[in-house]
Amino acid sequence: MIALGGTATLGFGLAAYWAPTEYLRNSMIGSTLLAASIIPFTLFSIIPTVQKIIKIQKENDALKASTDGDKLYEKWNISNYIRLTIMAVACLNGLRDLSEWNVW
Repeated sequence: MIALGGTATLGFGLAAYWAPTEYLRNSMIGSTLLAASIIPFTLFSIIPTVQKIIKIQKENDALKASTDGDKLYEKWNISNYIRLTIMAVACLNGLRDLSEWNVW
């Protein structure tokens, strides 16, 4: 997902640079910022959660896995839905903007 965020950020940034109107430029900048925001979100929210899950798996403690592990999996699941929603909004907004370009 980080690679998708980087690619989308670059693409929307370039589209914002070449946007034919100020409205489309500003909207594409918004898409760029939304797409870029998933990178720190992943680094500071999702990766530490995954590292804790891996640590619990390596300890092979059934009690800890059933209590802390379930909570961590739920946190990871919610974080992934948030990240997916942010990226979906960025992509849909960018595609909507691209459909409004009159290049012909």
